[in-house]
Amino acid sequence: MNETQATAITPKKLDASTQAPRIGGLAIRHGAAESGLGNTGPGVNGAKRSDILIERLRSFNRSFKEQANLVKKPLASSALSTKMPAPAGLFTTSRQTATAGPVAADLLPRLPRPSSLLSRQILDETKRSRLTVAEKPVGREGLVAMAKASQSDVAKSVFPLGPPEQVTGSQMSRYARLIYDKTGIRVSPQKRMLLSNRLRRRLRQTGIEDFDAYYRYLTGLQDRHPEWDEFFQEITTHETYFFRDENQWDWFTNVYLEEHLKAGAKRSRRLRIWSAACSTGDEAYTIACCAAATLPSELLSKVDILGSDIAAGEIQRAEKPAYGQRSMRLVPEDYLQFFHKDDEGDWIPKPILRRMVRFCPHNLMTRLGEPPFDLVFLKNVLIYFDKSSKKRVLDNVCPLVRPGGLLVVGAAEGVASMISGFKRIEPWLFQRQLGKRE
Repeated sequence: MNETQATAITPKKLDASTQAPRIGGLAIRHGAAESGLGNTGPGVNGAKRSDILIERLRSFNRSFKEQANLVKKPLASSALSTKMPAPAGLFTTSRQTATAGPVAADLLPRLPRPSSLLSRQILDETKRSRLTVAEKPVGREGLVAMAKASQSDVAKSVFPLGPPEQVTGSQMSRYARLIYDKTGIRVSPQKRMLLSNRLRRRLRQTGIEDFDAYYRYLTGLQDRHPEWDEFFQEITTHETYFFRDENQWDWFTNVYLEEHLKAGAKRSRRLRIWSAACSTGDEAYTIACCAAATLPSELLSKVDILGSDIAAGEIQRAEKPAYGQRSMRLVPEDYLQFFHKDDEGDWIPKPILRRMVRFCPHNLMTRLGEPPFDLVFLKNVLIYFDKSSKKRVLDNVCPLVRPGGLLVVGAAEGVASMISGFKRIEPWLFQRQLGKRE
């Protein structure tokens, strides 16, 4: 490195009355931290800006390494002081030690803006630690090694007992098999971290020590034990919102309900609709919205909508409905008349909707104990099942569609070849043929 470059990147020395305190070679001044990464300015004297920028980046990285390479000893002095000059070249020139007391609170915001949690932890450590800079050459490989060492040191301070425990390969296999047997949902090995996080929440709630103990606990329970509901709540996906898949709701309102309205004078029985895997009830109340907007009161009073879900906690939320803006974002403006807002800004279904809807917990891997329905919505749930469990679910659901009734599935769920005794009308719409009974 030439003399001009060294001059350009070395901060000017201030007199004793104006000397700015330094931490790891970073001058803390009123209004900014002099990290050596600002504009090159007129002091470059014709040197190549790229060379200077590279040198400044190296200097900056050395400074962060110095802040991470901390010896944790309390300091006798509470004043911020240092004798270390800012690093100016590719090598530190001698073994130097900088002592620092706690960083004044008003100076901390002027440190360089951290780019990650680890950087923030490094900066926080400078408040209470002693700084030592070792004499050794610093090149590209050295900078990479520094960064890895810094991250390792800070990771240990974030997780002093090690990173959060994850299920082992054998534990993953046992839990995946248990989940598949109970719900039909296939959990891939790639979901190991996600499963570990969700199981860990159950360990905290139950006070059970580890994953093996929780597995033994679960498998020793009766099927109706409340812990199964909590377990299903954790391991299933609950993504849902009103009017999901707009074209299907256009069909339901403008075709299905209109036909029902025309035949209304001849009908004395109830219109029965099942929203399977309804989560928090968004789909069931979407059905009710469309019915309320289309049918007269004499037919509306005969609409019976059942919403079911494997997670009992979601059913409890559906029975006390309150929906945020994200769930309501696709609701047509003229349908908002069927809701009112509470003090917290959530949307609450009015009685005209709630009178039509009821809920119950149900696992699709078993047959629902209900008479057949005119229309069944089985949307956006079979994508989580493999071919075998899809077939099992359909074997339980299809018999509950009355002859001439309709089944609505997700457009991308690929179940057409698994449905027998039904006529395909749309990729997502199937009609049970007359005379086909189970």
